[in-house]
Amino acid sequence: AGETETALIKQLAQFCEEIKLAARDYDPSHINRCLQELAACFHRFYNACRIKGEEAAMQAARLKLADDTRVVLKNGLIETNCSLGTLVDGLRPELSGKVAARLFG
Repeated sequence: AGETETALIKQLAQFCEEIKLAARDYDPSHINRCLQELAACFHRFYNACRIKGEEAAMQAARLKLADDTRVVLKNGLIETNCSLGTLVDGLRPELSGKVAARLFG
């Protein structure tokens, strides 16, 4: 579990550098790739690390890590002008509202 948490933290820290690279190279795909990698890292973290039911300090730390990931993903999607419709396009209708509420709520 510690490895996936560390990988997620490193991926979050990389976001600012990717913004700089995108600006320097006039290439927003740096941001897109970073967001895709961040989402994959978060998926691995979520599958490997239990949040609910952990001791209070561990639960708080993992919730903070999950929330920080949400903020970076949200900001990255805004930065690349990704609309919510594009984001949830292939989802079943009953899931799209939940995704929107979690990400933008």
